Amino acid sequence: MILMRFGEQKTIREIARDLARSEGAVKQLQLRGLQNLRARLGDPNG
Repeated sequence: MILMRFGEQKTIREIARDLARSEGAVKQLQLRGLQNLRARLGDPNG
């Protein structure tokens, strides 16, 4: 999902359509995915 959003530059609406999910669900997936990446990679500002 993160690759679709940032790699392929798809909108939330496009991703929701492709994954057969609601836009709200895709937003939650994006939030959790970014939080997971931050936790694994560390904070670049600190």
